[in-house]
Amino acid sequence: MNRVSRTVKNDSTLSIKNMQFDAPMQFMRQSVEVRFLPDRLSEAYIFDNGNRYPLKLTDKQANSKAKREVWPTVDYSKEPVANV
Repeated sequence: MNRVSRTVKNDSTLSIKNMQFDAPMQFMRQSVEVRFLPDRLSEAYIFDNGNRYPLKLTDKQANSKAKREVWPTVDYSKEPVANV
């Protein structure tokens, strides 16, 4: 098995060998260890604390419409300006 470290993006995806995979949302913005056989990327999984979390190929249309947690916006007009 190959082992690689990847960071899961904000849209809950990661890439291996130029292919996009969906990861469980609990791993968003985290570095994870991915294990896979080079000839069977469809069976890749995240290995975390002795548990396996399967990855699946990303359906880009479905991913673009997925509901995600809304982050608060930043109002830069209220931020103090640093003296330069």
